[in-house]
Amino acid sequence: MARRDNRLYAQLTLDYLDSHKIAILSDSAIVAHIRMILWSRRLMTDGRIPEKMALLLAKKRPKILAELTSNDVEQPSLVKVGTDYILHDFAEHQTTRADIEHQTLINTENGKRGGRPKANRNETEPVSETKAKESQRQSTESETDTHSKDHVQNESARNRVLLDEFASWWLLYPRKQGKADAYKAYKAARKLVDAKTLEKAVSAYLLANVGQDKNYLKMPAGWLRGERWEDDQIASVPLPPRAGLGMCVLHPEYPEPCDKCARGGNEF
Repeated sequence: MARRDNRLYAQLTLDYLDSHKIAILSDSAIVAHIRMILWSRRLMTDGRIPEKMALLLAKKRPKILAELTSNDVEQPSLVKVGTDYILHDFAEHQTTRADIEHQTLINTENGKRGGRPKANRNETEPVSETKAKESQRQSTESETDTHSKDHVQNESARNRVLLDEFASWWLLYPRKQGKADAYKAYKAARKLVDAKTLEKAVSAYLLANVGQDKNYLKMPAGWLRGERWEDDQIASVPLPPRAGLGMCVLHPEYPEPCDKCARGGNEF
């Protein structure tokens, strides 16, 4: 008997690359689209992707997001809704959170009755069709079992979510040093506060220190361990231009050479 593969899968139609919407995309945009499908399927977000994560999945290239949101006049592959992006027709092609929860409920009820009841085969139903339905049911149950193992027996799924949240937070933090230590501090901080609060607080910290020398900013791990998200941020005065240097043309509040340009701020 063949060993059952318990990994989770996403689905692509065989003519995916031939679709008129996909065929006009650059290779980078196609890869980003597939990465978004896999990310959403793995974390069960039903096709909804936060803006910052969409940018990360697009390798921090806004042009790729622009391609995906404009590759069809009426039904582009990606739609901007508020601060999130939505993958078009995700639920029609992929297993959703509701699908898995529904199957989990059925499995639980069958377990309470002492096991799955035997199917009463309709004599008029073709054997091939019955086998196909049985195969589909087993496939769904296999995926449901895998989902349960991931969330009940270990913390792998939660760790993946934390990694994604930390990646969004790290993208915002102005002083990028000590990443491994910062991740440990972030995990501890998430037990005290939600991810959105941390992102808003670090955005406020960044604005309050516009133009300041990064050496005077808190180390990321120290900022988290010090619970600095509780601080009232007071906007500081930008540093004056250094001797013989002017201010950045793109970001006048920053002296040359501009840290924001170095971090990729000129892309936005």
